[in-house]
Amino acid sequence: MKNTKYSAMLPLRKNLRKKFILQSIIAFMIFSLCLIFFISIKNDFFANIVQQQLNLHKSLPPPEPGKQDLIVLLRDNPLSYNQDINGNTSGFEHDLVMKLAETLNVKAQFLLVDNEHFDEFLANEPYHLAISWLSVDDNSLHSESNLINIAGKDDSRKLKINKNRLTQKIIATKDVLLQNEYTKPIKSLQQLKGKTIHVIAGTRQAQTAKLLKQKIADLEIVEVKSGNELDLLENLANNDLPLHKNVNYVIADEYVDLMANHIFPNVRKTLNLPNKNKSIVWILGKQFAFKFNKNDKNDKNDKNEQNSQSSQSWENITQNFIADLHKTNYLTKLNDIHFGHLKRLTAIDIATFLSDIEKILPRYRKYFHEAEKVSGLDWRLIAALAYQESHWDPNATSPTNVRGIMMLTEDTADRLKVSNRLNARQSIKAGAIYLNYLKDAFVGAEEPDKTWLALAAYNTGLGGVLGARKLAKKRNSNPNNWYEMKKVLPLMARPGYAESVGSVKVRGGEAVILTENVRSYYGILQRYDDDWQTQNQPNIEPKNLLEANKDNKQNLLTTNN
Repeated sequence: MKNTKYSAMLPLRKNLRKKFILQSIIAFMIFSLCLIFFISIKNDFFANIVQQQLNLHKSLPPPEPGKQDLIVLLRDNPLSYNQDINGNTSGFEHDLVMKLAETLNVKAQFLLVDNEHFDEFLANEPYHLAISWLSVDDNSLHSESNLINIAGKDDSRKLKINKNRLTQKIIATKDVLLQNEYTKPIKSLQQLKGKTIHVIAGTRQAQTAKLLKQKIADLEIVEVKSGNELDLLENLANNDLPLHKNVNYVIADEYVDLMANHIFPNVRKTLNLPNKNKSIVWILGKQFAFKFNKNDKNDKNDKNEQNSQSSQSWENITQNFIADLHKTNYLTKLNDIHFGHLKRLTAIDIATFLSDIEKILPRYRKYFHEAEKVSGLDWRLIAALAYQESHWDPNATSPTNVRGIMMLTEDTADRLKVSNRLNARQSIKAGAIYLNYLKDAFVGAEEPDKTWLALAAYNTGLGGVLGARKLAKKRNSNPNNWYEMKKVLPLMARPGYAESVGSVKVRGGEAVILTENVRSYYGILQRYDDDWQTQNQPNIEPKNLLEANKDNKQNLLTTNN
């Protein structure tokens, strides 16, 4: 009976097993499809997030006021783009881009990409402009070839760009060999035999190093993928740091060398490399055609010009923009703003200053912060001026009886209610207020020129700089531009010049030296101390400080030193 019953149930069990297997297969297929669908949705979701964050796509529309920002692709490069702790941005190419954006009446959006992925983004063209000290051989821009290799790209994946996507030369530069001053100087290329050179991967310097390797036996090249040129030079200056030990030789751009001199005084240029001068250029994204919109929408003539003007290509607009910068000497002036003062101080000056930042500055730092609050000036600018005047010595005294850490005259101290010029706190506060009053005197000048003119007046007295401005107008120079004024100021000490504009003789050359030195010290402090207004306390308008004694304002603007 049992065997008969088991035999009768056997087909039923087989059917149940088949049904279970079939249901399992169907459930697995449904699960797989759901999983694939979920992954697809997830990828699309994150892709959309990235797409929205970049605000980019391959069919990127042209820059248009109120609709499309100017999208700028760049890699980590200290010459192009810098951002401090307060979110303030600067840089040589950054300032050029901002001027272009102003011309187009649009906002600029910077897309920062790491060195490793920069080529990939560069090739995909989701941008209007690509910057970052990109360079080509000078001769390439004038060659018959339509395709030009962008210097610095890896030989295994050379990136050739159509010539009509390159702007004309913005600035010329070259590569140099840097080393720690405590190592034996390299005086010829053959001395590099058996040595190791570090470069940042994906840069022009990496290509330069590879060309050297073809000529020099046993030369080893190390391409660093993280950080930028200044990070690498920090390791050169302190080659015992853990990031890249034994960094003894670095190839860098000559302008990076200028910047490094103010940060790492023990880094030295020892060899000009035998490479051709390079032209810094911008790479244009896809070719767009759109009308060039003027800034002044209220001007009827400009409106008529816009209505009658045919659409220009993106290439023409950028090329014309850079051509105008060359014609107006704007690029030369901008070069001076960013790099002109970097050549003023010696290595000993910088090394001494860096040492004093650690040893002396902490004693007076709180007083500089207090002066910032009452004047609205960056405390680091005030500290830089104090260092130039007295090397942060509160007891400093000149033969002309100018005294204190800010070197105030007796008259200026009296007008600012300073009871003791040798009191560092009183002197710093008064000097900051005085400098801010001097800035107010230069109507028409914009920053940073207004600050540099005020620093010059701090040295010569306001009358001397105002006289130099009259002389500048007489010589068809711009009295509101520091680049031009620092050429005019020294003339105020020569016979006949000051008299020709009804002014007194002043040692204008000394004022230029003071201003340029303060700019240098200020730049160093900005890199070592980037906490301007970190306490977020409201500044007190300096005009309110002497509101009860308004008559003093005009008297205050007199010769200080």
